[in-house]
Amino acid sequence: MIKITHKGDFSKMNKFLSSAQKLQMKDVLDRGGQRIVASLTAITPKLTGLTSSKWGYGVKVNSKGAILTIYNSNQTGKTNVAILIQYGHLTRSGSYVVGRDFINPILELHIPKIIEDVWKEVSNI
Repeated sequence: MIKITHKGDFSKMNKFLSSAQKLQMKDVLDRGGQRIVASLTAITPKLTGLTSSKWGYGVKVNSKGAILTIYNSNQTGKTNVAILIQYGHLTRSGSYVVGRDFINPILELHIPKIIEDVWKEVSNI
């Protein structure tokens, strides 16, 4: 026969879980998304300005975590124009337009700050 006993209560765990529910992760990711979109808007090569004006972001928070999505909604057919600028593409005449790496430097600049802000928020529990 096995007998299990325990002393104490779950007040510390309840306090931790209550604090975890109050995390402002959406606000932290929202600020990061705004900074990334502002930087991408400023640095996107501008022929017509349409691609640079179509940057946006979304934050989704649920019980499993939080997701920050950065997107550009300028399409030509089914192809995203920002991706064509980033990686290069063939033209209809058969020539090749060389890509310009403008997205990765912005992400490398801002992601460490977002991680730092998320860590600060989690550390405050």
